Amino acid sequence: MEFMPEAPDQLGEARVRSSTDPRRASEWALVLAARGVAHRVDPEAGGHAVVVAEHDAPRARRELDSYDVENAPRPRATARPEHGATGVGVAAGASLVAFFLVTGPRAPSTWFVRGAARSWEMLHGEPWRAVTALTLHADAAHVVGNAVALGVLLTLLGARLGPGTAAWLALLSGALGNTLAAVVDRGHDSVGASTAVFGVLGALAGLAALDRARPRAWTVWGAALALLAMLGTGGKNTDLLSHALGLTTGAALGLAVAAAGLAPRRSLAQGLGAIAALLVVALAWRLALGNYPIALWRDR
Repeated sequence: MEFMPEAPDQLGEARVRSSTDPRRASEWALVLAARGVAHRVDPEAGGHAVVVAEHDAPRARRELDSYDVENAPRPRATARPEHGATGVGVAAGASLVAFFLVTGPRAPSTWFVRGAARSWEMLHGEPWRAVTALTLHADAAHVVGNAVALGVLLTLLGARLGPGTAAWLALLSGALGNTLAAVVDRGHDSVGASTAVFGVLGALAGLAALDRARPRAWTVWGAALALLAMLGTGGKNTDLLSHALGLTTGAALGLAVAAAGLAPRRSLAQGLGAIAALLVVALAWRLALGNYPIALWRDR
């Protein structure tokens, strides 16, 4: 098989490429023909060889190498770092239920008197209430709902960012949501992890907003707003203001993390970060309880 413009002479020839696939050899020959390099495709044992005049060999090899580079398969986009299944969501949900067994439902007990997110106290020297209120629940249905939601949503966030980063996003969005609610509504008084739940959902939506898959981003935002409409506005123990502010602050934090490109690898630091978040909650309760006697763990 020959390809013009002109086949090389028999003398002073060089073989520049060979392949067991005749289509591949024909492809190289077409490249050389397009570049104006005289050549010939010769059958040989086990395949075909592309032959050119010896003085054209360097140029032919450069042209073919350039063609290979231009037509090399493009590597797939690097997959978003994933941390796999983490126990942070399940651990957080289980902790809420366990703590509810200690504090009981909302009542005039030390836990709720000292730990609820009350605007006046929060803005006058007791900012830790923004954290402690996240661990208190008005009734069993409230705590179970939040525990399940955190088990699912925080696990998804942990798989994306790592358990430590996810735990801090949940804590910060919940605490900021409660703090902003206290500033906006001076009569605000609430308890529950719902603010943090909506914060995690907002963080997932914020991360999705900067994804290249725009349809996916709108799907996450739609789910967030739908959940706010369904779960955040009904029932006597719901707090729309905190839910909306938790969603907003979580989205802002998620956007910040995505914009900064923060996607740390799975490491010991992630586990330590999750533990540090738990210690912050414990410290908040230490500040809240002060010298109050808690030997009985629950006032009846």
